[in-house]
Amino acid sequence: MLQAFRRVLFLKKKKQLHKTARLITLSAVTVLMQVQWQRVFFMTKESTLTLYAEKFQRVIDHIRNNIGSDLALDDLADIACMSRFHFHRAYHAFYGETIHATISRLRMHTAAFRLLTSRESIAEIAQTVSFTSAAAFNRRFKREFGETPDQFRKNRSSDHWTMHAMPSHTRSGEQDMQSVDIQHFDGATLATIRHVGPYMDIGQCFEKLFGHLMPLMKHPLTDMRAIGLYHDDPSSVPATELRSDAGFEIPDDLSLPDSLTRTTIPAMTCAVYRHKGPYADLEKIYTWLYGSWLPQSGKDLDDYPCFEVYLNSPADTAPSDLITDIHVPVK
Repeated sequence: MLQAFRRVLFLKKKKQLHKTARLITLSAVTVLMQVQWQRVFFMTKESTLTLYAEKFQRVIDHIRNNIGSDLALDDLADIACMSRFHFHRAYHAFYGETIHATISRLRMHTAAFRLLTSRESIAEIAQTVSFTSAAAFNRRFKREFGETPDQFRKNRSSDHWTMHAMPSHTRSGEQDMQSVDIQHFDGATLATIRHVGPYMDIGQCFEKLFGHLMPLMKHPLTDMRAIGLYHDDPSSVPATELRSDAGFEIPDDLSLPDSLTRTTIPAMTCAVYRHKGPYADLEKIYTWLYGSWLPQSGKDLDDYPCFEVYLNSPADTAPSDLITDIHVPVK
C-alpha cells in the first residue's frame, strides 16, 4: 500500500516536472521568437528607410536636372514610384522640409550661382529657374537673400570685393587680424561622399549622404556636425575638376555601406573665421584669408585641406543667416 502511494506521488511529480519543462521550453521559444521578430522588424525598418532615401534622391536629382521646368507634384510622385496622395507628407517627414520648399531653395541656389558665374541678364536667369516674370523673380530672390539679384551680383563683383573684402566693422588691419581665431580642432570621424565639380554644387552630395545615413543612425542627423572638405584652389583648377567631400560626423564604431567613405580629420591647429551669410560669399572670404590675413599672421599653412563646419542648414535657414566656420589648418 505504501509503495503504491509512493508510486502515485512519483508519477505526479514527474508529470509536474514535464509540465514545468514544457513551460520553460515554450517561454524560451517565445523569447527567441520575439528576438527574431525584433531583428526582422529592425531590418525591415532599415531597408524601408534606405528604399525611401533612394526614391527621394531620384526626385531631387530630377529637380536639379530640370530646374527650369514645370515640376508638378504628381509627376514627382510618379518618379518616386509613390502614391500621389502620400508622397508630399512622406517627403516632408523624411527631410523636414516640403517638396515645394526644396524646389524653391534649389531654384534660388541655381539663380545665385548663375548671377556670380555668368553674364546672363537677370531676365534670362529668371527664365532659367522657371520664373516668367523678372519682377516676381526679383521679389522672391530678395525675400530669400535680403537683396535684389542686381544688388547680389554687384556686391560680389571683383571691384566691390577689392575695396570691401570684409564687412565694414572689420576693415582696419587690427580688427581684421582679430576676426580670425586660432583654435585647436579635436578631430572628427566622418561619413563622406566625394563631389567633383563646382564647390557651390556640393549640396547635392549632402542630400545623398543624408539619405544613406538616416537608416543607420540611432540619433537624428541634425545632432551631427555637417562638414565639407575642399581639396583644390578654384583659381587654378577648372570648376568641373574641383574635388570636395561632403561629410557628417559619425560615431567611430558605425559600420558604413560601400557607397560611403570613412574619413578621419586629425586633431590640428586651425585659423577659424566665422562667416554669417550666403555660401556664395565664401570664395571671397578665402581670397581675403590667403591674400591679406595669412601674410600678416606669422602662421604657416599645414599640410591638410581647408574645411568648413556648417552650424545650421539652408533647409530651414535664410541665406543671410547661414553660419559657417571656415577652418584653415596652420602651424
